[in-house]
Amino acid sequence: MMMALFGMMLASMTASAGAYGAPTASVALNESGMTLLRGGRGGVIIDGRWTLGGEGVSSRRAFGEGEGISYGAFFFERTFLTDGTVHPAVEFSLGGGDISQNGVRAAAMVSTVGAHLDIDVSDWLRLSLGGGYLLTLPDERLSGSWRVGRPTLDFMVKFGGF
Repeated sequence: MMMALFGMMLASMTASAGAYGAPTASVALNESGMTLLRGGRGGVIIDGRWTLGGEGVSSRRAFGEGEGISYGAFFFERTFLTDGTVHPAVEFSLGGGDISQNGVRAAAMVSTVGAHLDIDVSDWLRLSLGGGYLLTLPDERLSGSWRVGRPTLDFMVKFGGF
């Protein structure tokens, strides 16, 4: 009897799925100015609210002369107010990559946390603007500013089925 009720509950649950791909641009702020981080991301959207995906980010020159960062990460995103035109969302990512500083290149764990607003332009296009915090944990060969986080301003153009 319990199995039949459980089976009927599962059968009545329906989930929709979509996906998107997006070029990304972020400006990381620090004591020496601003740096442009660029990359891309893509994910699977489950029930219009939950997104699981991956991203890749890199900079030509980051956080001062002779410094740079490149990393890949998995991300998780939760979107709210999915029935409207504007959708607030929060996200978390975790990954790894490398950081260059003064001729030294080292592996690093990278994590971000952020919030953004997605604005529907059409059924297949969303603009996203937000902010976050980039935290890098490199190995001990790198010093100073790489052991702390830095705020970011983020922009994405999402193409897909939402």
